[in-house]
Amino acid sequence: MKILAAFLLILTAGVVCNFSPASAQTKTEPSVTHQDLNEFGVKHKTPRPDNEEEEEEYDIESDQEIMTANKTPEQSVNVQWYLPEIGETQKKRRTRVIIPGKTTPGARVFVNAKAIIVITKKNRVGYLPTKKAMAGKAVAVANENGLFELTLDLPNYTVQLPLGIVPPGSRKVTRRFQLNLSVEKERVRYTNLKIVSKSPAYTKRYGLWFGAGFNYLKYAQTSAKINSNLNFQTLKGPSAFGKAWMWLSETWDISGTAKMSPGGTSSSPNIQVQQNSYQWLIFATEATYYPESLRYNFWGNYKAQLAWRFGLQHHIVPFIARTANGSGVDATILTNDITMATAGFKFLIREHSRFTYETFMRFQYPISNGDTFEIDPKFAFDGSIGAIYEYTKNWRVGLFWYGQWHEYNFTHTDAYRKSLGYDPTINGSTTLFFSNVELRAGFEFN
Repeated sequence: MKILAAFLLILTAGVVCNFSPASAQTKTEPSVTHQDLNEFGVKHKTPRPDNEEEEEEYDIESDQEIMTANKTPEQSVNVQWYLPEIGETQKKRRTRVIIPGKTTPGARVFVNAKAIIVITKKNRVGYLPTKKAMAGKAVAVANENGLFELTLDLPNYTVQLPLGIVPPGSRKVTRRFQLNLSVEKERVRYTNLKIVSKSPAYTKRYGLWFGAGFNYLKYAQTSAKINSNLNFQTLKGPSAFGKAWMWLSETWDISGTAKMSPGGTSSSPNIQVQQNSYQWLIFATEATYYPESLRYNFWGNYKAQLAWRFGLQHHIVPFIARTANGSGVDATILTNDITMATAGFKFLIREHSRFTYETFMRFQYPISNGDTFEIDPKFAFDGSIGAIYEYTKNWRVGLFWYGQWHEYNFTHTDAYRKSLGYDPTINGSTTLFFSNVELRAGFEFN
């Protein structure tokens, strides 16, 4: 009777617990009609009157058989909740939900009720026995790093999950929380936690990515001194992409990327290009910083992280240059090395445990170049938008768009003018707009 009274008190009054750094606040649920829910195998229970005498604090030992040493003074515990994870279950109409968190090492976390409240889309209320919901140990003990997790098989509805925390050495529940979850097939999210990150226990430390796709390039190169005005557009593939990254800590990672983007040129009345294909190569080494203060609740249902990204890029870019032979209209494609410093931001949005969306934008500033031409920068940046699906625990697939825009003035030694004995130095300007769509696959591991 004591356990039933405590449960009904939670149902009628709700439990609101504030905690740091993320707080779980009970939402007011709509008024519902209580009906039997056969899929839970539990009969409907009628709430007691509101003036029912309140039950004394629940003792975890009486139900979970936890043995403790001598009684010590109660201590307060803080809890950080992480994004829920998805597992595999054989139960029909259930989703394996893993609730990870971080608290005082040695503290015990458990479902603080005999039954869990479940609300369907039609606002019907049912009660799922806690023992039938548990898919792992009934009590999670925080390890030496304070990490813990509870594993449950939950129905694909709205679930109100009451949790209790017992500090190490204590015999009483000193903190209570209610986590409201929206559970769907292969998808789960909190509805009453505003700022949540991914658990370090489920964050992979290393990653290898590969991809392929198609490129679009709009190229414009002009030089008044030789009366050239070359404009062309090209669509070509396949492109190739490779990336390796590593987490240094919970807030820092480093990455190295390589990108090969094929293209082709066309001629103009003033320039006849003999060799009309090229490869634009990009190599980058960068670091990303993820401040804890820049985590947000995005559009209510999404968890977002803003990060700062900076590093170095090395480009091998195409350049159309006249040859020494011919009548001054023959040209070929040369390449030039440009090393750029980059700085920008990265924005991650996690809808639930399987999907992540990311975007970034970086400003690029040339700090050195090769011998084909000298560069006088005007404007350069690149950016990307992508969606990533967590296919298995280690494999990811993603669809990405990547683009960059370069504008710069150049100074070049013209081979044709040099062959005639004229001053070979010419000036001009170049504009490159580059766009790429790729399908990528990644293997992430610890």
